[in-house]
Amino acid sequence: MISQLVANALITWSYLALLSVGFGLIYACGRFFHFAHGAVFTVGGYAAFCLVHTLGVPPLVAFGAALVAAAFVGALLEQCVYRPLRNRGASDLAMLIASMGAYIAIQHSLALAFGEDTKRIDLRSSISSVSVLGARLTGGQAIAIVTAAAALCAVLAILDVTRFGKALRAVANDSDLARVVGIDRARIHLLVGVLGSVLAGLAGVIFALDVKVAPSMGMNPLLLCVVAVIVGGIGSPVGTIGSSFLICLLQQVIVWFLSSEWQDAIVYAILLVLLIVKPEGLARRRVRRWAV
Repeated sequence: MISQLVANALITWSYLALLSVGFGLIYACGRFFHFAHGAVFTVGGYAAFCLVHTLGVPPLVAFGAALVAAAFVGALLEQCVYRPLRNRGASDLAMLIASMGAYIAIQHSLALAFGEDTKRIDLRSSISSVSVLGARLTGGQAIAIVTAAAALCAVLAILDVTRFGKALRAVANDSDLARVVGIDRARIHLLVGVLGSVLAGLAGVIFALDVKVAPSMGMNPLLLCVVAVIVGGIGSPVGTIGSSFLICLLQQVIVWFLSSEWQDAIVYAILLVLLIVKPEGLARRRVRRWAV
Protein backbone atom coordinates (compact mmCIF):
# COMPACT_ATOMS: atom_id res chain seq x y z
CA MET A 1 0.00 0.00 0.00
CA ILE A 2 2.76 2.43 0.94
CA SER A 3 4.66 1.87 -2.31
CA GLN A 4 1.50 2.51 -4.36
CA LEU A 5 0.78 5.68 -2.38
CA VAL A 6 4.29 6.94 -3.11
CA ALA A 7 3.95 5.99 -6.78
CA ASN A 8 0.62 7.82 -7.09
CA ALA A 9 2.17 10.86 -5.39
CA LEU A 10 5.07 10.81 -7.86
CA ILE A 11 2.64 10.83 -10.77
CA THR A 12 1.06 14.07 -9.55
CA TRP A 13 4.47 15.41 -8.52
CA SER A 14 5.75 15.00 -12.08
CA TYR A 15 3.69 17.99 -13.24
CA LEU A 16 3.18 19.90 -9.98
CA ALA A 17 6.92 20.23 -9.28
CA LEU A 18 7.61 21.52 -12.80
CA LEU A 19 4.81 24.06 -12.56
CA SER A 20 5.87 25.12 -9.05
CA VAL A 21 9.55 25.60 -9.83
CA GLY A 22 8.66 27.68 -12.89
CA PHE A 23 6.27 29.81 -10.87
CA GLY A 24 8.81 30.19 -8.07
CA LEU A 25 11.56 31.38 -10.43
CA ILE A 26 9.30 34.00 -12.01
CA TYR A 27 8.09 35.20 -8.62
CA ALA A 28 11.59 35.35 -7.12
CA CYS A 29 12.81 37.44 -10.04
CA GLY A 30 9.81 39.70 -10.60
CA ARG A 31 8.14 39.75 -7.16
CA PHE A 32 4.61 39.47 -8.48
CA PHE A 33 1.96 36.76 -8.64
CA HIS A 34 2.20 35.37 -12.17
CA PHE A 35 -1.43 34.26 -12.40
CA ALA A 36 -1.12 33.65 -16.15
CA HIS A 37 1.32 30.83 -15.37
CA GLY A 38 -1.74 28.59 -15.19
CA ALA A 39 -2.74 29.69 -18.69
CA VAL A 40 0.73 28.84 -20.06
CA PHE A 41 0.32 25.42 -18.45
CA THR A 42 -2.99 25.03 -20.32
CA VAL A 43 -1.45 26.19 -23.61
CA GLY A 44 1.15 23.42 -23.34
CA GLY A 45 -1.54 20.78 -22.96
CA TYR A 46 -3.70 22.10 -25.79
CA ALA A 47 -0.74 22.52 -28.14
CA ALA A 48 0.23 18.87 -27.63
CA PHE A 49 -3.38 17.72 -28.09
CA CYS A 50 -3.91 19.77 -31.24
CA LEU A 51 -0.66 18.65 -32.85
CA VAL A 52 -1.18 14.96 -32.07
CA HIS A 53 -4.89 14.55 -32.73
CA THR A 54 -5.66 17.30 -35.24
CA LEU A 55 -2.50 17.53 -37.32
CA GLY A 56 -1.21 14.01 -36.80
CA VAL A 57 2.26 15.12 -35.73
CA PRO A 58 4.42 12.37 -34.14
CA PRO A 59 4.10 12.58 -30.33
CA LEU A 60 7.72 13.45 -29.52
CA VAL A 61 7.75 16.22 -32.13
CA ALA A 62 4.38 17.45 -30.90
CA PHE A 63 5.54 17.59 -27.29
CA GLY A 64 8.66 19.53 -28.25
CA ALA A 65 6.55 21.96 -30.27
CA ALA A 66 4.20 22.34 -27.29
CA LEU A 67 7.14 23.53 -25.17
CA VAL A 68 8.03 26.05 -27.87
CA ALA A 69 4.41 27.28 -27.89
CA ALA A 70 4.45 27.68 -24.10
CA ALA A 71 7.78 29.53 -24.25
CA PHE A 72 6.39 31.85 -26.94
CA VAL A 73 3.33 32.70 -24.83
CA GLY A 74 5.55 33.34 -21.79
CA ALA A 75 7.85 35.61 -23.80
CA LEU A 76 4.85 37.44 -25.28
CA LEU A 77 3.40 38.07 -21.83
CA GLU A 78 6.71 39.41 -20.57
CA GLN A 79 7.38 41.65 -23.58
CA CYS A 80 3.86 42.96 -24.20
CA VAL A 81 2.29 43.01 -20.73
CA TYR A 82 4.75 42.90 -17.85
CA ARG A 83 7.68 44.88 -19.22
CA PRO A 84 5.61 47.97 -20.17
CA LEU A 85 3.99 47.91 -16.73
CA ARG A 86 7.34 47.47 -15.03
CA ASN A 87 8.85 50.36 -17.00
CA ARG A 88 5.99 52.58 -15.83
CA GLY A 89 6.61 51.65 -12.20
CA ALA A 90 3.39 49.68 -11.85
CA SER A 91 2.55 48.33 -8.39
CA ASP A 92 2.41 44.64 -7.50
CA LEU A 93 -1.38 44.90 -7.49
CA ALA A 94 -1.40 46.26 -11.04
CA MET A 95 0.86 43.41 -12.17
CA LEU A 96 -1.45 40.89 -10.48
CA ILE A 97 -4.54 42.33 -12.17
CA ALA A 98 -2.78 42.32 -15.54
CA SER A 99 -1.76 38.70 -15.02
CA MET A 100 -5.32 37.74 -14.08
CA GLY A 101 -6.58 39.47 -17.20
CA ALA A 102 -4.09 37.56 -19.34
CA TYR A 103 -5.15 34.28 -17.73
CA ILE A 104 -8.83 34.93 -18.39
CA ALA A 105 -8.18 36.06 -21.97
CA ILE A 106 -6.13 32.96 -22.80
CA GLN A 107 -8.58 30.61 -21.09
CA HIS A 108 -11.57 31.99 -22.98
CA SER A 109 -9.64 32.03 -26.26
CA LEU A 110 -8.91 28.32 -25.83
CA ALA A 111 -12.56 27.67 -24.97
CA LEU A 112 -13.72 29.47 -28.13
CA ALA A 113 -11.21 27.61 -30.28
CA PHE A 114 -11.60 24.09 -28.87
CA GLY A 115 -14.85 24.12 -26.88
CA GLU A 116 -15.47 23.63 -23.17
CA ASP A 117 -15.60 19.83 -23.27
CA THR A 118 -12.81 17.74 -21.78
CA LYS A 119 -10.32 16.07 -24.11
CA ARG A 120 -7.47 13.61 -23.63
CA ILE A 121 -4.30 12.75 -25.47
CA ASP A 122 -4.63 9.05 -26.22
CA LEU A 123 -1.32 7.34 -26.91
CA ARG A 124 -0.61 3.65 -27.06
CA SER A 125 2.67 3.15 -25.22
CA SER A 126 4.86 0.19 -26.09
CA ILE A 127 5.30 -0.25 -22.32
CA SER A 128 1.86 -1.20 -21.03
CA SER A 129 2.83 -1.09 -17.34
CA VAL A 130 5.79 -1.36 -15.00
CA SER A 131 6.13 -2.60 -11.44
CA VAL A 132 8.48 -0.88 -8.99
CA LEU A 133 8.68 -2.24 -5.42
CA GLY A 134 5.14 -3.54 -5.74
CA ALA A 135 3.67 -0.32 -7.16
CA ARG A 136 2.08 -0.35 -10.60
CA LEU A 137 2.58 2.45 -13.11
CA THR A 138 1.64 2.77 -16.75
CA GLY A 139 4.49 3.22 -19.21
CA GLY A 140 3.49 6.81 -19.83
CA GLN A 141 3.43 7.62 -16.11
CA ALA A 142 6.88 6.12 -15.58
CA ILE A 143 8.27 8.13 -18.50
CA ALA A 144 6.62 11.31 -17.18
CA ILE A 145 8.22 10.90 -13.73
CA VAL A 146 11.68 10.30 -15.22
CA THR A 147 11.26 13.23 -17.64
CA ALA A 148 10.17 15.60 -14.87
CA ALA A 149 13.07 14.54 -12.64
CA ALA A 150 15.56 15.04 -15.49
CA ALA A 151 14.13 18.48 -16.35
CA LEU A 152 14.28 19.61 -12.73
CA CYS A 153 17.88 18.43 -12.37
CA ALA A 154 18.75 20.37 -15.53
CA VAL A 155 17.14 23.53 -14.14
CA LEU A 156 19.02 23.20 -10.85
CA ALA A 157 22.26 22.79 -12.78
CA ILE A 158 21.50 25.88 -14.89
CA LEU A 159 20.83 27.93 -11.77
CA ASP A 160 23.97 26.70 -10.05
CA VAL A 161 26.70 26.81 -12.69
CA THR A 162 25.71 29.22 -15.48
CA ARG A 163 26.13 33.00 -15.69
CA PHE A 164 22.40 33.26 -16.28
CA GLY A 165 21.73 31.44 -13.00
CA LYS A 166 24.05 33.75 -11.10
CA ALA A 167 22.47 36.83 -12.70
CA LEU A 168 19.00 35.51 -11.85
CA ARG A 169 19.98 35.08 -8.20
CA ALA A 170 21.42 38.59 -8.17
CA VAL A 171 18.20 40.10 -9.53
CA ALA A 172 16.14 38.03 -7.09
CA ASN A 173 18.22 39.16 -4.11
CA ASP A 174 18.45 42.87 -4.96
CA SER A 175 17.14 44.11 -8.29
CA ASP A 176 18.51 47.64 -7.90
CA LEU A 177 21.99 46.46 -6.93
CA ALA A 178 21.97 44.04 -9.88
CA ARG A 179 21.32 46.99 -12.20
CA VAL A 180 24.14 48.96 -10.64
CA VAL A 181 26.66 46.18 -11.34
CA GLY A 182 25.57 46.02 -14.99
CA ILE A 183 23.09 43.16 -15.12
CA ASP A 184 20.43 43.63 -17.80
CA ARG A 185 17.32 43.13 -15.71
CA ALA A 186 14.96 43.22 -18.70
CA ARG A 187 16.88 40.38 -20.36
CA ILE A 188 16.87 38.32 -17.16
CA HIS A 189 13.10 38.82 -16.73
CA LEU A 190 12.58 37.65 -20.29
CA LEU A 191 14.80 34.58 -19.94
CA VAL A 192 13.23 33.65 -16.61
CA GLY A 193 9.78 34.02 -18.14
CA VAL A 194 10.76 31.72 -21.01
CA LEU A 195 12.35 29.14 -18.70
CA GLY A 196 9.38 29.16 -16.33
CA SER A 197 7.00 28.86 -19.28
CA VAL A 198 8.89 25.88 -20.72
CA LEU A 199 8.53 24.13 -17.36
CA ALA A 200 4.83 25.04 -17.25
CA GLY A 201 4.37 23.78 -20.82
CA LEU A 202 6.04 20.47 -19.98
CA ALA A 203 3.82 20.19 -16.90
CA GLY A 204 0.77 20.84 -19.09
CA VAL A 205 1.79 18.09 -21.51
CA ILE A 206 2.24 15.59 -18.67
CA PHE A 207 -1.10 16.62 -17.15
CA ALA A 208 -2.84 16.27 -20.51
CA LEU A 209 -1.41 12.78 -20.98
CA ASP A 210 -2.40 11.57 -17.53
CA VAL A 211 -5.58 13.51 -16.74
CA LYS A 212 -7.32 15.73 -19.29
CA VAL A 213 -7.25 18.84 -21.45
CA ALA A 214 -9.78 21.57 -20.66
CA PRO A 215 -9.72 25.39 -20.76
CA SER A 216 -9.96 25.61 -16.96
CA MET A 217 -7.43 22.86 -16.22
CA GLY A 218 -4.75 25.31 -15.05
CA MET A 219 -6.53 26.80 -12.04
CA ASN A 220 -6.26 24.05 -9.42
CA PRO A 221 -2.64 23.10 -10.28
CA LEU A 222 -1.74 26.80 -10.14
CA LEU A 223 -3.16 27.18 -6.63
CA LEU A 224 -1.39 24.02 -5.49
CA CYS A 225 1.88 25.25 -6.96
CA VAL A 226 1.53 28.49 -4.96
CA VAL A 227 1.14 26.33 -1.83
CA ALA A 228 4.25 24.35 -2.81
CA VAL A 229 6.32 27.50 -3.34
CA ILE A 230 5.26 28.98 0.00
CA VAL A 231 5.75 25.73 1.93
CA GLY A 232 9.12 25.07 0.31
CA GLY A 233 10.30 28.62 0.82
CA ILE A 234 10.03 31.41 -1.74
CA GLY A 235 13.19 31.49 -3.81
CA SER A 236 14.23 27.92 -2.98
CA PRO A 237 13.84 25.58 -5.99
CA VAL A 238 15.06 22.58 -4.00
CA GLY A 239 12.59 23.33 -1.22
CA THR A 240 9.81 23.76 -3.78
CA ILE A 241 10.58 20.37 -5.34
CA GLY A 242 10.48 18.71 -1.93
CA SER A 243 7.31 20.47 -0.79
CA SER A 244 5.60 19.54 -4.07
CA PHE A 245 6.17 15.87 -3.31
CA LEU A 246 4.97 16.28 0.29
CA ILE A 247 1.76 17.91 -0.92
CA CYS A 248 1.17 15.17 -3.49
CA LEU A 249 1.83 12.46 -0.90
CA LEU A 250 -0.51 14.17 1.56
CA GLN A 251 -3.23 14.25 -1.09
CA GLN A 252 -2.89 10.54 -1.72
CA VAL A 253 -3.02 9.74 1.99
CA ILE A 254 -6.17 11.84 2.37
CA VAL A 255 -7.84 10.08 -0.58
CA TRP A 256 -6.84 6.67 0.76
CA PHE A 257 -8.07 7.17 4.31
CA LEU A 258 -10.78 9.82 3.93
CA SER A 259 -12.12 11.03 0.61
CA SER A 260 -11.02 13.09 -2.38
CA GLU A 261 -13.47 15.77 -1.20
CA TRP A 262 -11.10 16.53 1.69
CA GLN A 263 -7.97 16.91 -0.45
CA ASP A 264 -7.92 20.65 -1.02
CA ALA A 265 -9.47 21.59 2.33
CA ILE A 266 -6.77 19.87 4.36
CA VAL A 267 -3.91 21.02 2.11
CA TYR A 268 -4.95 24.69 2.34
CA ALA A 269 -5.60 24.39 6.08
CA ILE A 270 -2.01 23.20 6.53
CA LEU A 271 -0.86 26.17 4.44
CA LEU A 272 -2.68 28.59 6.75
CA VAL A 273 -1.08 27.02 9.81
CA LEU A 274 2.36 27.16 8.20
CA LEU A 275 1.95 30.82 7.24
CA ILE A 276 1.21 31.63 10.88
CA VAL A 277 3.93 29.45 12.43
CA LYS A 278 6.71 29.57 9.81
CA PRO A 279 6.02 32.13 7.07
CA GLU A 280 9.48 31.74 5.50
CA GLY A 281 8.67 28.14 4.56
CA LEU A 282 10.33 24.84 5.38
CA ALA A 283 13.58 25.81 3.62
CA ARG A 284 14.44 27.96 6.69
CA ARG A 285 15.23 31.06 4.64
CA ARG A 286 13.88 34.56 4.83
CA VAL A 287 11.05 35.32 2.45
CA ARG A 288 12.96 38.05 0.66
CA ARG A 289 16.16 36.05 0.19
CA TRP A 290 17.10 33.77 -2.69
CA ALA A 291 18.27 30.29 -1.76
CA VAL A 292 19.71 27.43 -3.79
